[in-house]
Amino acid sequence: MEATASPNRCRDGGRFATVVLLACAVFAVVLQWPSPAGGQTALRPVGEPIQRSAADEAKRWTGHASYVFGYKRLSSDWAPADHQVEFGLVDFDVKRKTWPVRIAGQVLLSYSSNIPEFAGSSGDYSGTYEFNFGLRKVWDRRPQFHPFLGGGAALVGGSTTTQVDRRVYSQDDNDSGFGYWLGAGFYWKISDSFHTGLNIQYTHADITLFDRQLSSGGLHVNILLGTSW
Repeated sequence: MEATASPNRCRDGGRFATVVLLACAVFAVVLQWPSPAGGQTALRPVGEPIQRSAADEAKRWTGHASYVFGYKRLSSDWAPADHQVEFGLVDFDVKRKTWPVRIAGQVLLSYSSNIPEFAGSSGDYSGTYEFNFGLRKVWDRRPQFHPFLGGGAALVGGSTTTQVDRRVYSQDDNDSGFGYWLGAGFYWKISDSFHTGLNIQYTHADITLFDRQLSSGGLHVNILLGTSW
């Protein structure tokens, strides 16, 4: 009987698919966050202003949920895949009205059609993902311009594929590690419900790909576009 050869490891989009599905779930939760009215749905006459007590006003939630797209620069160890396109499935921050800082989180993905030199001579892609959580301070004293600073913990991963045999085999490697993120930027209010903005951020976390230790974090320059409440 003749044995049939199989690839050592198939091309793996499973990890990125899992990240995408989890991020969509996070985004859905953020969009369902209690409204400024505190979730109350009682009807009131048209034109009559909402009456809130001081206690109700203190419990009111405010926040931002943004889509992110832009650029990520990794360390030179990733060359020529160190320049990557980045798209964030969600960037959010929330707080009660009286809190001094906000709870913040991000799900970010980046992609390059190149692979690092140490991984081989040819391959399909390289990419990273980040789950970032922490705190963010937003200054909202001006009507439209709201600057912010933030930082916290990061779970960062990276993946790359290498072509072993053009006819049959491709090999991938991926890893993840814990680190930190620091960021600054601003929201620009387009209306009471919508905003754009800019976020500049640095992330660091060490991983190992093909027996090479390197950071899957880097410098991010991203545009924000989303809703606020």
